[in-house]
Amino acid sequence: MSNPVINGVIVDSAVTEITVSGSGFQPASSAPQVRLGGTVLTVSSYSDSSFVALLPSGIGSGSYLLEVENSDSFTNTTDFDVFIPSSVVPVFSDAFRVISNTIFGSVQNAQLSSTPVSFPLVGIGETTWSGSGNAGIFRITLLSALPSSAGDLEVSIENVTTSTSTGPLSLTSGQTTNVYGGSLPYSAGDQLIILFSVTGSSVVVPSIHWYIGSEVE
Repeated sequence: MSNPVINGVIVDSAVTEITVSGSGFQPASSAPQVRLGGTVLTVSSYSDSSFVALLPSGIGSGSYLLEVENSDSFTNTTDFDVFIPSSVVPVFSDAFRVISNTIFGSVQNAQLSSTPVSFPLVGIGETTWSGSGNAGIFRITLLSALPSSAGDLEVSIENVTTSTSTGPLSLTSGQTTNVYGGSLPYSAGDQLIILFSVTGSSVVVPSIHWYIGSEVE
């Protein structure tokens, strides 16, 4: 018996729920207890390696303490950021525009190594993106640059439904933003995931944000 391990927290595009990945969440085959700043959250689905919890209605942008207690009554905590799309869409150059506020995501305190870690792309399968022309540019931003020992951050996008992928996009040591000019066609309802890894030593990345947009000609 041991404390649950929290590898990452992803906030959905509508800011209504979080998906937490890790291990040891349900050793006794029952749902973990999840608290956000002392407020108990409803767990809508769970396994030993991940769970989905509903965020309080009207939650605002900011940093929050997440506490997870597994079914053996062992606890672990992590901090993660909540941001409201209308207030955080970054100011890009004239060569990039965000297609939709629903096409973005973030992961907090991700423990990354040379083995890719995957997270679901939420809010993106609600529409159809053909990937034709200049559509489908991925923008990756970091809260702070990776330490040199971590090497490069590599990001790939995979369409699980059609067994296709694009990438990797590399963010070299010291960079905090980049644009990848590829595209990954998908249809509404397809299951997409985003994969992160580093080329050097393992590292905890405080905050990774991604956006999908298009080039402006």
